[in-house]
Amino acid sequence: MIGPLLEGGPAAPVERYGLPHEVACVDACHLCYTAREMLRERFPEFLGPGQIYGEGLGGR
Repeated sequence: MIGPLLEGGPAAPVERYGLPHEVACVDACHLCYTAREMLRERFPEFLGPGQIYGEGLGGR
């Protein structure tokens, strides 16, 4: 997860892991957040804590 992000920016993890993505992503930050959210189960050691994604805050 970290390698593709550092090497190719926010679009790289989407491409590397074949993630579905919305054409309506507002900017690179939105795309990155969406990709990280989809990859959390696969890379829990890198993509946390859960509060960043709404866990424990009345969210998911």
